[in-house]
Amino acid sequence: MVFAVALLVALAISASVPELLTEDADVTVVKNPGKENMQVIIKKGQEIKVMNMTEQVAGGQGHKLGTAYRLETGEVIYVPVNAS
Repeated sequence: MVFAVALLVALAISASVPELLTEDADVTVVKNPGKENMQVIIKKGQEIKVMNMTEQVAGGQGHKLGTAYRLETGEVIYVPVNAS
């Protein structure tokens, strides 16, 4: 049991997301972005939600929150809309 916990801690630190080990940090991680097996992992406090990619289409009404840009390096930058 101790070995398993140590292995999980080492994995979280090596993945550069030590926030997963603390209760006060909120973290969102996207695994395999744009692929069929994409997952979105959301951690708020102690609650962790895992969402898997599906073929279902979401719908509804809402408003624009901002714009996302993909840089040449592959990074994605989100620019929120001014709240004024």
